[in-house]
Amino acid sequence: MDGMKHIVWLFILLASLTGNGQDWKSANTKSKNLYETGNYAEAITFADNALAIAKKEFGVNSDQYLTSLSNKAYAEAGLGRYQQALENYRQAVNISFTLYQLPHVSQIETLGEVAKTHMTMGVYDSSAYYLSLARYMYSIVHEKNKVHFDTAAYDLASVYFKINSLDASLHQYNGQIEQAINILEDQVQLIKSFYPDDYKNLHDYQVTINNLSNYSIGASRIDDAKKYALEYYDIIQLKNDTLDLIHAFQNLGSTYRYLDSNDSAVYYWSSALDLITSSGYTNAHIHTATLNNLGEFYISIEDYEKGIACLTTSLAIQKSKETLNPSLYTTTLFNLAEGYRWDTQYAKADHIYNDLIGCLLEDIIHNFTYLSDNEKLSFYKNQLTIIESYTSFALEVSGLIPLQKTEEPYINPTVPGKLYDLQLTTKAIILNASKRMKNSILTSGDTTLVHIYSLWEERKNQLAQELIDGSELELVNQLKQKIEENEKWLTEHSRNFRSGFNFKKATWKEVQQTLKPGEASIEIIRLAGGIVYGAIILTPETKEQPVFSLVMSTRSKHLEKQYFNFYQNSIQSKMMDTISYPVYWQPIIDSVKSHMPKGKSPKKIYISNDGIYNQINLNTLYNPVTNEYVLDETQLIIVSNTKELLETKKKIIAKEKNAVLFGQPAFSMDENTRDGFEDLPGTGTEIKLIGQTLTSAKWKTTIFTAESATESNLKKLSNMNVLHLASHGFFDPQKNNQNNSIAETMIHSGIVLAGANDTTKRIDDGLLTAYEVISLNLDSTLLVVLSACETGKGVDNYGEGVYGLQRALHVAGTENIMMSLWKVDDTATQKLMVDFYKRWIKTKDMRGAFNSAQKKLREKYPSPYYWGAFILTGK
Repeated sequence: MDGMKHIVWLFILLASLTGNGQDWKSANTKSKNLYETGNYAEAITFADNALAIAKKEFGVNSDQYLTSLSNKAYAEAGLGRYQQALENYRQAVNISFTLYQLPHVSQIETLGEVAKTHMTMGVYDSSAYYLSLARYMYSIVHEKNKVHFDTAAYDLASVYFKINSLDASLHQYNGQIEQAINILEDQVQLIKSFYPDDYKNLHDYQVTINNLSNYSIGASRIDDAKKYALEYYDIIQLKNDTLDLIHAFQNLGSTYRYLDSNDSAVYYWSSALDLITSSGYTNAHIHTATLNNLGEFYISIEDYEKGIACLTTSLAIQKSKETLNPSLYTTTLFNLAEGYRWDTQYAKADHIYNDLIGCLLEDIIHNFTYLSDNEKLSFYKNQLTIIESYTSFALEVSGLIPLQKTEEPYINPTVPGKLYDLQLTTKAIILNASKRMKNSILTSGDTTLVHIYSLWEERKNQLAQELIDGSELELVNQLKQKIEENEKWLTEHSRNFRSGFNFKKATWKEVQQTLKPGEASIEIIRLAGGIVYGAIILTPETKEQPVFSLVMSTRSKHLEKQYFNFYQNSIQSKMMDTISYPVYWQPIIDSVKSHMPKGKSPKKIYISNDGIYNQINLNTLYNPVTNEYVLDETQLIIVSNTKELLETKKKIIAKEKNAVLFGQPAFSMDENTRDGFEDLPGTGTEIKLIGQTLTSAKWKTTIFTAESATESNLKKLSNMNVLHLASHGFFDPQKNNQNNSIAETMIHSGIVLAGANDTTKRIDDGLLTAYEVISLNLDSTLLVVLSACETGKGVDNYGEGVYGLQRALHVAGTENIMMSLWKVDDTATQKLMVDFYKRWIKTKDMRGAFNSAQKKLREKYPSPYYWGAFILTGK
């Protein structure tokens, strides 16, 4: 009898699955309900049933099949099967474009889901691509399908809110948290105006304030976070939706965590966890996120056992999924690595850190290139916490100094190599990516690309001028937005967008292979807030790992404060400095020598500086033991990243060597002048003498002085081998802060040209900023000489390098730069420059000529103040 009942039940089930359209509706509704309650596996089963019915009754290209396919993808994403979900969303996109020949809400919605899934998988370039397509389709509905626009206004409004929220999420993932908040705050007002009486019941409104609560926490806007979290909670309490209530508890827990109301934070997170484990959301994304929050909290209060338990459970669930959510996975790894570290479980911490850094590098390689410059900067700053945490941990397990609180310290001998590789991938990468984009566009032969590139350049120059003039914030922000849109469009269309960009990861072994006998390379790393600096050293003799040497502050003197102040004062007062060499250079060169044949000093050292080392001319450090300067001991070659050793050096291709010289600009060219920059007659003499030297060596030499030494003349130039700028330099660090964009950072250093004192000029105002320099065409330029004061200075972004003229000129295309670190003496500078050119022309050895010219000048002017102001960068 029981068997007969089973057969009857099966017959009824089969009938329900193969019946008419109403049966499809039942199966589809059931799938949707199961998904919404967290029963994802069952939801997929019923979605498959609904798909089978839809295919038979309505065909694949039908609304019914499209709906069920989307439901299945929702459930697959809930289970962490993001790749499968993505494939189904893509099929849904194809069906929607087959079904509707004109722009339709279904097309926009499915494109949005593809963008969202890419975002969840950490593929942000593809997410941005599909999001832009969704936005484009939305923008043309009114024009191309007016009937649909009129009859589906509410559906279109809903899909607009969804893609807007996605846009905000993309900004948040890229580290642009304030922009994300601005997008959603505008959306709140838009929803309220669209639904003035019923906006709180709108799901899109609830999602928006939920996200605003999260993002406000990230931006440390805690009052706003609390306001949104409480509003969301008040709305959700009236609904019978478990998932929404879990999210409400999550927000409140996070808000109270940042308010240091720890008991309340734990209460709400624990309440969320109880709801999760008693519902179908166990092992879902929300479960792992809640465990991560609790784990981080317990680590922070030093309850390592509970914290590690939560985090390892979260990690295990995430790893059980077919596809990881990179953002959550990286956060969990970071928290767990910190937990193990502070619990003195160094071996386990090392293992987790290794995975964490691997994820970080993969993120950079796959996503970094397609961001705009400002997004790159935000992205990098967002990852800096991970980098600094790892470098600090690496110091602990290096064995160089006793930092571990254990009787048997854990030592990892591979740390130096890992740190070197990390530097090669992450150091000085932001603006360099723009250089590659620029080269790709200019050589594409595509007139549209080149046109939009020119528009981008024009807007950047306009932005620089508006920032200098202190224009209205609204105008500045509009320009920033247009520039960013131009840049991202150019990046997308200058190569096959989907194929990705080959951002090659380099290793220390590759760099080592470029070193010749008697050479070394050094990566400087700032550690422990500048209290300690590390030098990671390679020589041809390096075998298992690079050498890791430390430069230490003392209890009474900090490397970046007291010691550096002494160095500066000694330079400016022209005093003999016997302290700086033992402090800043002795520990490094001793380590280098110990790994050179017979312990000799190398003939040539390639060095990539960081932090305070960017403000010191190492050649000026005096060895009190040998009575020699570093300049006499070895040849130092300053590079932004020793990965540059892997690049091919430029060669002069032009038959005629070409030099362009600017000097003694007419800072005041009309009657409407202001007090400002003083005339520099010595620079006119300087470029006249250099011009004569170059001309006699059969160089084509063009000289701009007085009224002709303008920005506009400089910006028109191309195909020169040498560019020499003799004028005032300027550097104003007071106007910079850590939240500035690249433009706002780089307009405060530059070169002064003709008309700088005039009050009536707006275009080409005579202040050539570092931001404008980026746009110069210097691809054929072997050397730029900045014969001015403090042209080597800029804003130091630790780990990323100095943002100023040096970086701008490298991005513009030049290979070598001569620039100054402090105010220079006019007469000494003139002698140095003329002697340098004479020697370079004669020997063809640029760096040797520069060093010899410095030594020659030292005979008449012994103090480093005179001969050591300039440095030459580039390999």
